[in-house]
Amino acid sequence: MFRTSDLEEARDQVGKIFCPHRLELVRGHRLDAVQNAASVGDVRLSFLSYGGAVEIVSRPLKTFYLVQIPMAGGADVTVGSQSVVSTPSLASVLSPDERIWMRWSARSLQFDVYFDRHALERRLRAMLGDGDGEPLRFGLRMELGTEAARSWLRLVTLLHEEFERKGVLLRQPLAAAQLEDLLMTTLLLAQPSNYSDRLQGCVVQVAPRSFRRILDHIDGHLHEPLRVSDLALVGAISVRSLEMAFHRNLGTTPTAYIRDLRLQRAHADLVAADLLDGVSVSEIACNWGFTHLGRFADLYRRTFGVLPSETLRS
Repeated sequence: MFRTSDLEEARDQVGKIFCPHRLELVRGHRLDAVQNAASVGDVRLSFLSYGGAVEIVSRPLKTFYLVQIPMAGGADVTVGSQSVVSTPSLASVLSPDERIWMRWSARSLQFDVYFDRHALERRLRAMLGDGDGEPLRFGLRMELGTEAARSWLRLVTLLHEEFERKGVLLRQPLAAAQLEDLLMTTLLLAQPSNYSDRLQGCVVQVAPRSFRRILDHIDGHLHEPLRVSDLALVGAISVRSLEMAFHRNLGTTPTAYIRDLRLQRAHADLVAADLLDGVSVSEIACNWGFTHLGRFADLYRRTFGVLPSETLRS
């Protein structure tokens, strides 16, 4: 995004990506600020370093949540009444409604994950299956060694790798939306918050009519991104209740059900396709959200007993 040794330019450029703030260079240090950033939907990744030690003061973020992961160096972080010394093994999670003070060490490199506030709170409501409540507030400390945090970090790493190599996932709306959804869902489950207790226990029985409405919605929107949390909203239930309903009624997960249904539609298109029209296996597979052709071919063979190319030629 930029590289500069000018303090005012660095403040303005970082402010455009995040929010206005005060930035001061610690006496005796030189500035060598650099930032890279990229977005998918309502999630943004950013690498940011100031080179020298800096002090940052910000009003409440208001419109977003921010996870700050030091890749090198560290930072003293105070948000409201909470404080933490952040290191490569201890990230900080900034919530939108409190003032922030930070002091980054020299040569500190921060890997930041930005979540739009409205999108993350919509995901929370979908998981809980109810309406508005008190604002979502995360604990400041994220212990990166926990199993839940490691799972979330693996997803962040996958997204980062997709950006680095301009991967196919980001060019496919279905796949990109699913990854964005999973990043938000796993953050809500992994990081302690004022909703953690409810998120761990929100399972209710799903009425047959509600379950039928969810299946009809899937069938009518199979070409579109279908997020588990959005399906929960369709049924006015929590994500965990939705998953239990699929397990109890169909013996599968919502994701597997959607994948199998799309596989059936891809099979039908391959049967109906004409090689003379120039239709390819990859075109049909991608049309139904299968972006990895090797995995698609393997799944297709295990389901139908032949390769997709054989169906197309028959």
